[in-house]
Amino acid sequence: MAGISRRVALTGFASLGAATLVVPHRTASAAALGMAPNCGPELITATAPALYPEGTAWDPYRHALLVGSATQGTVSVVGLDGTVRPLVPSLGLVSTLGMEVDRSRKRLYVAYSDYWVRRFVPVTQPPTSGVAVINLVTGRVVRKIDTALGRADTFANDLTVDHATGSVYVTDCVSDTVQVIDRHGNVGALITDPRFRSPDIGLNGIAWHPGGYLLTARYDTGSLFRISLGGRPKASVVATKAPLSGIEGFTLRPDGTLLAARNSLGAPGGLDAVIGLGSADGWHTARLVNRVEPWPLKAPTAVAYGPMGTYALSGQMDKLLTGGMTETKFWLRRVPF
Repeated sequence: MAGISRRVALTGFASLGAATLVVPHRTASAAALGMAPNCGPELITATAPALYPEGTAWDPYRHALLVGSATQGTVSVVGLDGTVRPLVPSLGLVSTLGMEVDRSRKRLYVAYSDYWVRRFVPVTQPPTSGVAVINLVTGRVVRKIDTALGRADTFANDLTVDHATGSVYVTDCVSDTVQVIDRHGNVGALITDPRFRSPDIGLNGIAWHPGGYLLTARYDTGSLFRISLGGRPKASVVATKAPLSGIEGFTLRPDGTLLAARNSLGAPGGLDAVIGLGSADGWHTARLVNRVEPWPLKAPTAVAYGPMGTYALSGQMDKLLTGGMTETKFWLRRVPF
């Protein structure tokens, strides 16, 4: 993505602080609300001062959505009525970005980084990226796992959970390596490939496929990769005729559709859209099966799938990246396919 101005960073990131931890309560299920599956509200309008969320996930315990914060380093719960409640206090002088729920282990994994912070605000901490492991029931931070590993440039942006093994795979936008965190918290390089590296923002979204491979994509070029997990991991380009530059966070729906947000925040040829990709050959090739273009709200950055439907997050990152720091609203809009 484009950089944040120095003035924005000084006013915004300096305001980072701990949020109040709340013990969650269960909200009503879709059936209890008299709603059919995939029929949540068309638009959720949420209000929270200068939150600027970039990542989102469905919370199966609260029947709500979770969002991070590019400026405050927190995780919040967003109800279907737009109510915003803090869940995880600030992780520090970082942005909370991609996130995923591991329901079987009652955990939430959140990628965080100070990539934006340190370019505009004097900080004493070394370059910071990592993954926070959070007890999804209580919101307690179980541990923070360093993925920067002493590198001078690091930007952990998104992650996905291998629901078969419990491993977590992490993309770093300024690295040519996809990292893996095993279930004991050990960090290693899953695969290094020069095709992943970008002079600007490279690998971003990532999803685990139960067929035993990963799907990930470069934000700047839109190149989509399939990474095999059996034996020695290998990356191959997924052949697709669909333009994918500006592709950000995505999720793999149970029906096999890869739902992805695209935006024009910093990628040449990018535009605001939400798309659905499908494959009939194990993601060696892919085709565009659905799209809304342009998306009704600016700069969608992530999508989350849940029983109420698939929602795309527009956190006003376009305003943040062009100098704003006073926005109070953000939106989650239901994807109509």
